[in-house]
Amino acid sequence: LRVRRKWGSKFNINSGFRSITYNSTLRGASETSIHLSGQAWDIGIVSENFINIAKSEGFGGIGRYSSFTHIDSGPVRSW
Repeated sequence: LRVRRKWGSKFNINSGFRSITYNSTLRGASETSIHLSGQAWDIGIVSENFINIAKSEGFGGIGRYSSFTHIDSGPVRSW
């Protein structure tokens, strides 16, 4: 919610919690995926400003893709 407020508008969450079965169909990061515990989100925004907001709010995992940004509450890392 804090990220959305700082971003200034609504955004779509493409993927949040995933079951093991669904995660494997998406070729997620195996059984260690943070999506499996509901602590990761794929957001339909590709923006350096959005990434900086997520980092400022304490999100550790930041993944940049062509059509979305992955953020999670895991340790600090990026790809």
